Amino acid sequence: MINASTITESLKDTLSAAMTSHTVERADYVNMDPHRAPWIGVYRTRVKYDPRTLGRNAASWNGTVVIRLMVQQTSMISGEDCENQLEANIASVLAAVWSDETWESTVDMVTGMEIEYSYKEHELESIYFQWALITLTAEVSTG
Repeated sequence: MINASTITESLKDTLSAAMTSHTVERADYVNMDPHRAPWIGVYRTRVKYDPRTLGRNAASWNGTVVIRLMVQQTSMISGEDCENQLEANIASVLAAVWSDETWESTVDMVTGMEIEYSYKEHELESIYFQWALITLTAEVSTG
């Protein structure tokens, strides 16, 4: 079977080494406190197995793994400043992700990527809080 936990642990280690000024957490609650940013969360989302490799006597498993990275940033200056910092963080995260395309040999290859953006307004504070959800798709074979 494919162990998604091994994959998220590898990505957490890679991101922690590359993003030393960020808090990087794996499989934890999504951060909703702007004072903890810059923050990165690593989550497993889905494993879809190739039906041809399923069965009790299967010696190997092939599948597609979907991992999500939540990248958060805050700014006390402006929404534009927060957006610029978030984009710089995304570029650094992606550089770390692509620095080893097999994620410490836990996947065979990355096959897709998508980025979604969101933000949270805080009425009582003058703080801008934005995040990006990076969805990564990879192929994995265990045999």
